[in-house]
Amino acid sequence: YVRAGKGGDQYDLICLDIMMPEINNLADTEDALKIQHRQLKYNLSSAFESFENQKKNIEVNQRLLDNISKKYEQGMASSLDLTNSGTNLISAQSSYVQALMEVVSAQIALEELLNMSTISKQ
Repeated sequence: YVRAGKGGDQYDLICLDIMMPEINNLADTEDALKIQHRQLKYNLSSAFESFENQKKNIEVNQRLLDNISKKYEQGMASSLDLTNSGTNLISAQSSYVQALMEVVSAQIALEELLNMSTISKQ
């Protein structure tokens, strides 16, 4: 309760319980946004790390395909080896594209949260 002046020496008691849920809701919302922000930053970081790993995976699979291609030309590898190596490279490229899409998606989610936070503060 708060005493509010009314007239000269007269006071009325005003109950602030009406405002408390709004204050709690605001604090809860701020806490939830902070948690969501941390989670989205982690998601972006994790997605980028996966993206970097997939990029390296492509490089490794490309080198393997090149080596097997040379061995195939020399008769030291079968066509099945060559086909499997090519399939592995395609799979690595597909994983790379998927990882890239996850980075973009995580970035968009984070930007949406930040834009929402900026708009709500205005």
